[in-house]
Amino acid sequence: MNENTTKPGDVRFLDGKRISLRALELGDAEFSQEWINSPDVRQFLTAVFPTTLESEKAWIASLSGKTPPSNIVFAVILKTHGHIGNVGIHSINWTDRSCTLGAFIGSSAHRRQGFGSEALMLILDYAFDSLGLHRACADAYSTNAGSLGAMKKAGFKIEGEAREAHFSKGAFVNVTKLAMLEEEWREIRTNLPDYQKLIKK
Repeated sequence: MNENTTKPGDVRFLDGKRISLRALELGDAEFSQEWINSPDVRQFLTAVFPTTLESEKAWIASLSGKTPPSNIVFAVILKTHGHIGNVGIHSINWTDRSCTLGAFIGSSAHRRQGFGSEALMLILDYAFDSLGLHRACADAYSTNAGSLGAMKKAGFKIEGEAREAHFSKGAFVNVTKLAMLEEEWREIRTNLPDYQKLIKK
């Protein structure tokens, strides 16, 4: 199983030029489970145990019905293809107005083409302009050059590095700590070429 084509009537909650984001649904569980279990994706996630289809469906179901939510997760929909990955706003603290962002492009055929950066830019607009959040954090393992590159491309600033904080493939690796403040995003997005080309209406 390598692709999930967009169904007629798919809701576009956040819309870019090449991709759109919609709520992750139970029907996405099979693809999400496949990607999360895949070694080339799992090595960059916190998941270390096998994910069953039932547990993935239960997790997706748990995302709805909570007000206010602590996690908001979207399916990344490539308009010419379908579901290619997921992106989420996690650990939302409504008092501190902070959150942690996470994203992955599960479809191997669609990596390293800027879709992760585009999804992050869409989610930053939503987090700051619609949800009223103030600070967005993200982690990138030192072995995950793609994720770190996407964060930097979107304008995240490196705040520090946690030494040997993640164990992967028999070795400890460093974790780069990144963050973006709302005023920083509003200032830099006007000068980001990819934002002007892919996001700005």
